[in-house]
Amino acid sequence: MEDHGAPFFLKRKDIAATPTRVMVLRLFLSQRTGLSLANVCDQLYFSDSSTVFRTLRLFVHKGVLHTVVTPDGERKYTLCQKDCTEKGHLDRHPHFSCQHCRKLFCLPGHPMPVPYLKDGSQVEDVYLSFGGVCNECK
Repeated sequence: MEDHGAPFFLKRKDIAATPTRVMVLRLFLSQRTGLSLANVCDQLYFSDSSTVFRTLRLFVHKGVLHTVVTPDGERKYTLCQKDCTEKGHLDRHPHFSCQHCRKLFCLPGHPMPVPYLKDGSQVEDVYLSFGGVCNECK
């Protein structure tokens, strides 16, 4: 994505392109792994974690990021597929969490089925995380 791509992407998602939002999006676009709130603040040298948290929450709501809770209970954020919107996340796939370096990887080539519930309940979230040791830590 070109330098002007992040603001354009945010505009397409109906998100005002503030400097913080652009920096947070660019960080996620440059990563292969999921990031926690602390990771984002550390990498962008933010002291105001509440601003970053509000940005992450907005990005989840608008279909830019999705959240994953790792096997050790840490919440991480990863980029959504391009089809996600504020009406729904379409990127239901498992994740792999390295128990050594704590990096989180999406496994998008393994879609997860959403069960039909006979009582009429609607499944909105599906989570599946694998834990182990990544190639870099072996």
